[in-house]
Amino acid sequence: MQSRSNFSDASQAGRFAICFPARRRWLVCVESCGVGVGLLEWFAMRLFTSALVLFTVGFLEVRVFAQAAPVAAATEGQAATAAPMTRPSEVLQMPLQQLQDALSGVRLEKWKMSGELRDAADGDIRSIEQDFRQTLPPLLATADSEPGSVAKVLPAIRNVDALYDVAVRVSAMGRLTAPAAQSAALDRALKELAEARRRVGDQLQTAAVAEESRVSQLQASLRASQAAAAAAQQSAAAAAQPVTKPVVKPKKKVRPKPASPAAAPVTQP
Repeated sequence: MQSRSNFSDASQAGRFAICFPARRRWLVCVESCGVGVGLLEWFAMRLFTSALVLFTVGFLEVRVFAQAAPVAAATEGQAATAAPMTRPSEVLQMPLQQLQDALSGVRLEKWKMSGELRDAADGDIRSIEQDFRQTLPPLLATADSEPGSVAKVLPAIRNVDALYDVAVRVSAMGRLTAPAAQSAALDRALKELAEARRRVGDQLQTAAVAEESRVSQLQASLRASQAAAAAAQQSAAAAAQPVTKPVVKPKKKVRPKPASPAAAPVTQP
């Protein structure tokens, strides 16, 4: 029985030495000092577990980077291929100047209308000229600072829209009462301004769609990175748990039951 146990220990030590040939001499030295093979197996298992944890974490980090790289590359590619944004003032400058010139050429005394209507038209023209001087320039400067920003361009567009509505009211009265030259100048200016408004609005809408797409891609990349990081932490925590050997309970010895005494023979009288 002793020889069989020694052979089993020696075979296990031999397998351990094959897996770790560089430590054969140390293993023999440890065995000569009386350390059991079970301790060596436990030490080998801890080394294997640590290596597995490092490999799992490294692999998942590489996978997260590989998933995030295409999204970042696509976002950079879209930004590189996107058309440069035109400043709103560059689009609106000529139509606004044309409208200002048309209003400067208006002579209300030649318009065939009542005094009440003439006063209303004069108030509208003065309101537009004041907007040209005071309100619109700072709004356009803010919009030019970031042509792709909805928050900075939208106030300027709203102001131009309000200015356009007032100018349309003046032009409508001029078609009925003003000389043909003055009415035609107002109509041409409003037509150019309407086209400029459309161009600025289309550019702002394109910028808003591109920004929304970029934010959606970044959010998807962030969710994928967070999910991969959580999976990596779970795998690392599961791999870091120590491997415990199952406890083998010793078998209970079954004691043989004592034999019952034989019954005495019954003698008949």
